[in-house]
Amino acid sequence: MIKQVSTKDNFELLARLLNEAFRTVAHEFGLTRENCPTNNAFITGDELKSQLNEKRKFFYLTEDSKPVGFIAIEKSEREDRTFYIEKVAVHPAYRRRKMGVKLMDFATGYIRELNGSKISIGIINENVQLKKWYSLQGFRETGIKIFEHLPFDVCYMEKIVSK
Repeated sequence: MIKQVSTKDNFELLARLLNEAFRTVAHEFGLTRENCPTNNAFITGDELKSQLNEKRKFFYLTEDSKPVGFIAIEKSEREDRTFYIEKVAVHPAYRRRKMGVKLMDFATGYIRELNGSKISIGIINENVQLKKWYSLQGFRETGIKIFEHLPFDVCYMEKIVSK
């Protein structure tokens, strides 16, 4: 079951889910709190709660009443009918069970209901496995950008939402 996060939810528990899910990638790419403090491997419950707002909605996937997946959906302020997804996470113990696909299918349907026509994401460019996974979900690469404050290049990908 996928539920929308409200301000009454346990943000410490949700932050721990993100920490554990993103820790594998942080380890693989040498990300630390020092060189990449905004990575979700290091997010706190208070930081997560402060990011929830009218334009950015959080959702979590449960298995046996336990949060095992997470996704954030945000409406673009610059591009009409464009939405961003971020914080896509599945707890390592629940991977390879199509949980990520469930989250992406949910996000696509949710965005479609809001009359969205495009979904945009940014990922670590060097994460070939994740790039391939998003390609299988219908995304295509649209560009690579270098940010001075990040220890990796960001690959942007987009998916057109059909009606």
